[in-house]
Amino acid sequence: MAPISLRSSHTLDEPKLEALVELMYLAAYADGGFGTDEKRHFARSVQSLTDRKVTPDQLEQLITRLDAARKASGTAALLEGARQTLGSPIACRVALSLAIGVITADGAISKAERAMIHEIGAALGLDHEGIEEMLREEEGA
Repeated sequence: MAPISLRSSHTLDEPKLEALVELMYLAAYADGGFGTDEKRHFARSVQSLTDRKVTPDQLEQLITRLDAARKASGTAALLEGARQTLGSPIACRVALSLAIGVITADGAISKAERAMIHEIGAALGLDHEGIEEMLREEEGA
């Protein structure tokens, strides 16, 4: 299976795009499932980030690859890698915002999803109150 290219005309390079997608995926799987609404929002976000260059089959391959990486490396290692790749505080906030968008797509945030958002946010260097503020903004939207 060939790797899926996440190239885009956006200003983010491919490793940063992969980190964003990986964090959205981790958030989506926080409660052990990837619901229809979450998967649809995830797919729309990936399509938007990649200028609609990822086919549905490639998206499924990407999800399979991300799941295997999570199982092989563990969430903490993936989060650390994403933080290093994203680098800037602004990129980290954008990444957390995208992850929050995925988990709120079904209209509810479970305890496991909230905990994962805090785990992601903390790994990205954001404080508890800043993470809660981002969650409140999304819940109120």
